[in-house]
Amino acid sequence: MTASQLTREDLELISAPSTYTVTPVDDGFDLSDARGDIRYKVRPGWRVSRSERSGPFIDVFSASGGAAVQRYLLLRFAADVRLGHDLPWLHPEQREIAPGFTIESTDEGQLLHGPDGVAECFRPGNPGLYEATTFSWLARADVADLLRSLLDAAGEPLLAAWVQRPIPRIAVKRLAWNGTAEVPAVIVYTQPDYTTHRVTVTIGRDSWTSDGPDAFAALDGVREQLEPLGISLLVEGARVGSYPSGMQRDQGSGLVVYRMEPGAKPTQRDVRDTFGAVGRDEVGSIAEQVRFFRDWLA
Repeated sequence: MTASQLTREDLELISAPSTYTVTPVDDGFDLSDARGDIRYKVRPGWRVSRSERSGPFIDVFSASGGAAVQRYLLLRFAADVRLGHDLPWLHPEQREIAPGFTIESTDEGQLLHGPDGVAECFRPGNPGLYEATTFSWLARADVADLLRSLLDAAGEPLLAAWVQRPIPRIAVKRLAWNGTAEVPAVIVYTQPDYTTHRVTVTIGRDSWTSDGPDAFAALDGVREQLEPLGISLLVEGARVGSYPSGMQRDQGSGLVVYRMEPGAKPTQRDVRDTFGAVGRDEVGSIAEQVRFFRDWLA
């Protein structure tokens, strides 16, 4: 660790249990997951930015030291680490800030002030507020202990309270469009183990199933099978203009999405159930949905 930048070895220490790989770039280091969907860039000055699905990099975190950057990234890697090691799911989210900490909303973002006077800055708005609140509970944790907790089935010694039990089965009756008419569809979501999310869609006598790292990804897997058949599911997760945030996927299992409007940041009022019903004119292809999301990020 240098005076203002983590070394490659520092980052590989925390990325090793995950699928993220570390690549040196001109202005720091690039960390990318196995699919290339999520990328983080760590720059000098303890700054972190994030990109989703080849979108632009957005500043999400800046700190006073390298250990804070390691803690932040370990929390972001939590779902990937637990999935890769077939461990019970973690839901690292707190609604109350840790004792002794305060959060100040500024134009730059959400400032988390510690009792020792040290501050970290998270992205603006509700996403930054949630991240700062969660981070406050681990803001001074030993990095080695945090790594050990991520790899421990019970989350010991630091994350036991966040170990999540499998989510119960969800079954809903919705409609699908087959190109000529709306037809009944039954959508069943299950979590057969801590790391597998499964969606099964039944229309008439035919069924399609897909597994994924979260419910939204599993739904996309089914849609990939249905699109060549000219079938669209009339659900929020297939709506053009609806998409989950990284936090909703990493920490909320992809069971909710945001309704997004160009040029506007979504709020809690814009949260919808992934399997909620929508009209036929609202849905589109996976490509159209991803294109809207990328345009919104830009």
